[in-house]
Amino acid sequence: MVFVRYTFLFLRIILFVLLSVLIFPYVLSRHYQFPEPAPFTGNSIYNPYGEMSGKWLKANFHAHTRAWGGLTNGKQTSKEITEFYKGQLHYDIACISNYESIDQYLPAADPRFIPVYEHGLNPFKTHQLVIGAKKPDYFEMMLGQSRDNKQYILERLSEQAPFVTLNHPTLRDSYSGSDLRYLSGYDLIEVFNNPRDAQEKWDAALSSGKLSWALGDDDTHDITRDYEVGKSWTMINATSDKAEDVYGALKRGSIYAAKGNGAVNARQLTEVKVNGNDIMIRLDGKADEIRLIGQNGQTRKTVNATDSIAYTFVPEDSYIRAVIIYKDLTICLNPFLRYTSGELPVNKMTAVFAPVKTTLFRILFIGIWVLTWFLFFKPGRLFRKR
Repeated sequence: MVFVRYTFLFLRIILFVLLSVLIFPYVLSRHYQFPEPAPFTGNSIYNPYGEMSGKWLKANFHAHTRAWGGLTNGKQTSKEITEFYKGQLHYDIACISNYESIDQYLPAADPRFIPVYEHGLNPFKTHQLVIGAKKPDYFEMMLGQSRDNKQYILERLSEQAPFVTLNHPTLRDSYSGSDLRYLSGYDLIEVFNNPRDAQEKWDAALSSGKLSWALGDDDTHDITRDYEVGKSWTMINATSDKAEDVYGALKRGSIYAAKGNGAVNARQLTEVKVNGNDIMIRLDGKADEIRLIGQNGQTRKTVNATDSIAYTFVPEDSYIRAVIIYKDLTICLNPFLRYTSGELPVNKMTAVFAPVKTTLFRILFIGIWVLTWFLFFKPGRLFRKR
């Protein structure tokens, strides 16, 4: 009996410690006041391709290797994955993005090394791709995340790395359209994540004045599965594949997301101009369709069987983005948007720390923790007859 009693006590202690680990991140989380969304404004139209050079690089930022003793879902080594992407699919940049771990797929001193990891260990897939960090952030809320919790994670990560990406926002509705109208402080969004398409959610953010540039990533876990590789990728206009040049292109938005088969990008963007309120896009070959999308995801113009399109911003346009469709390739260009000339547009943190709200939630979760302790170790007191 003594053995059984102490065994149950030990199990209660283990379970209580586990629950404490899950609860206490919510105690530490900050809470915010979210200003009402407002569209982009300014005296000029920003052209993300205004400094376009002649060199385009094909990149994948999201791939998983066998890591953490095989606990995570990755089948190959980083060498096998990078050699596959660069050798068979002809990528210029092939990053490894394991969960909470920066893989040294290139020597740290190599100027081409871009450290990437996937942040997030929750079943609701509220994950972020962190680019350029020196080390992972292990802080996580695993029991579900409110909008405030998501904002706190984004705030933490943005202080530690130059680029924070919202991963696969359509997967399990990890970032709802409502979230994207209010969340801020991130830089990129996976518009294409094999096979997911988040254009509608991207438009929800853009229409609310929350700027992010589009990424396309395979999110591969096994390169032997054809449907996991070469389906979504990012084209980067940079002078070289050195990290500093790639970062510069990511900052300017001089990139675009693409999806197709075998990562074949036979068509290229050749010319993009802004003159006052007039924009013009030219390709190196005729597209089946070019569609311009603006405020609230509305289609503003469509042309067929052409290699170019022109458009003039009207007062109700806060941004215009292009979708270029071929038979076997879809390209999502980054948006032209209204901004204040001389300032590089960024998704500034607009949520305001709310100390009273934060304190109340901390008291709530501390109360939950105390109640949990009481139930685990003093249950008789709750039911004792008086």
